[in-house]
Amino acid sequence: MATTNIELDIENITGVADANDQFIVSAQKFIVSSIPKELLRWAGTNTTPSSHGGDSSPTTITLPQPTDNIIDVSRNGFSADEVSESMKGFIANSASLHFATETYPKYYTTAGNGIVVKPDPSDSETAIVNYVDYNHIDDDCDLKSAVVFHACSSEFTKLASSNTGITFTQSAPVYLAPSLEAKTTFSSYTSGLSEVDPGILSITAVAPVPPSSPNITSPGISTVSKPVITGNAPTYLKPTQSFDITQFETFLETEEDSELAQIQLGRLNFEMSEYQTNIQNELNEFNKESAIYQANIQAEIAKHQTDAAEAQKEGDLTFQASIQDYTLELQKYSADVNKYQAEVNTQISEYSQKLSQYQTELQTSLQSWQQEQNDKVTRYQAKIQDAINKFNEENAEYQAQLQVSVQDGNVKPNHYANEAKKYYDWSVIEINMYIQNNSKMINRTMAAQAAQQRA
Repeated sequence: MATTNIELDIENITGVADANDQFIVSAQKFIVSSIPKELLRWAGTNTTPSSHGGDSSPTTITLPQPTDNIIDVSRNGFSADEVSESMKGFIANSASLHFATETYPKYYTTAGNGIVVKPDPSDSETAIVNYVDYNHIDDDCDLKSAVVFHACSSEFTKLASSNTGITFTQSAPVYLAPSLEAKTTFSSYTSGLSEVDPGILSITAVAPVPPSSPNITSPGISTVSKPVITGNAPTYLKPTQSFDITQFETFLETEEDSELAQIQLGRLNFEMSEYQTNIQNELNEFNKESAIYQANIQAEIAKHQTDAAEAQKEGDLTFQASIQDYTLELQKYSADVNKYQAEVNTQISEYSQKLSQYQTELQTSLQSWQQEQNDKVTRYQAKIQDAINKFNEENAEYQAQLQVSVQDGNVKPNHYANEAKKYYDWSVIEINMYIQNNSKMINRTMAAQAAQQRA
C-alpha cells in the first residue's frame, strides 16, 4: 500500500530529509489498535491457505503479522466462533456439548499468531481468517492525517532527543606557562676573581742544619769542655687543613639553594678562621722554642767563652783559633735560624692575605649571583601573573559564549518536545473523530435496517 504522500507530508511538517518508515508503520499500528475492528472492516485482509495455512497442511493458520483485530474466521464458508485455548479439548471431542461441527466451526488463538480451527480444515474445506491489515491505513484512506500526525510526533520526539547536545565549536582557552630565564652558574661569577683559592698552606723555607760539634783539644793544658747545645733547632710544623667547596657549588648550581649555600660558605669561613688561628699558634710555638733554643745557644757560648778565656791563658794561639772558628759557625747558624724564622713568618703572612682576599671576593660574588637569581624569579612571577590574567580574560569570554550555546541548546529540545505532544494529540483527535463519525453512521444504518424489517 502506498505511503508516498504520507512521507512527503511528514517531511514538509518536520523538516526531516527522509521520513522514518518505521515511524509510519508504528503510526498505522497505533491507529488500528485504537479503533474498534467493526469500524475497520474496509481494511480487512484474508489469509490464503497456500501462504498462511488453513488447509490439510498445515491446518493451523499463521497470521502474517501480530494482531488481535480479527474481523472474522470462517471454515468452508461457515463463520467460526472464538473460544479460549483452554477449550481446545472440548471443541475437538464429539462427546462434548462444545463440539465444533462443519456447520458451526470454532477457533482459538495460540502463541506465535496461530489460529486453530475445528474441525480441522482440509484441501476442499479450507479455513480463512479476515483481519485488519494496518497497511491499508495509507495515502488513500480517511485516517491518513492521523498517520501523518502520529509519525510527526515520533519525528519531533527524535529531534528533541538528538538536539540535547550543545553545538559549540569554540576551543577552550589554554593557559600558556611562561618560561624561566636560563640560570647562571655560580662558577661564572668566580672565574674573574683577582684572587683564587690559595689551597692548603705550604712552607717552602728550609730549616738550617746545626753545625757539627768541633773536636777541640787543649795542647798541653787542662781540657776545656766544649759547649753542650741541648735540644734540637726548632722546626716550624705547619697545621693541616682541607677546604672543600664542592658542596658549596652543588648547593648553588645543582640544587639552586642559596640559603644552604650561605650556610656552607659560613662553614668555610669558620674553617678558614680556625686554620688561620692554628697557623698563628704554630708560629707562636715556633718563636717560643726558637727563643729558648737561642738562649740555650747563647748561654752555652757564654759559658764556653768563659772556659775558653781561662784555657786561653794556658793554651796557644792555635787553640784560640779553633775556638774562634767554632764560635763563628755558631753565630752563622744563629743567623740562619733567624732568617728561616723570618721566611716562615713572611710566607704565613702572604698566605693569610690571599686567603682573606679570596674569602672577601667569594662573598661579594655570592651576593651578586643571588641578586641576579632573585631578579630572574621576580620577572618570572610577573610573567606568570600576566599569563594568568590573559587566561582569565579569554576564559570569561569563552564561558559567556558557552552560556549562549547552552541556552540555544535548551530551546530546541523544548520546542521539539512541544511539537511532538501537539501532533500526538492531533492524531488522537483524528482517531476519536473517526470513531465518533463512523459509529453514528453505523448506528443510523442499523436503525434504518431495523425499521425496514418492522415494516
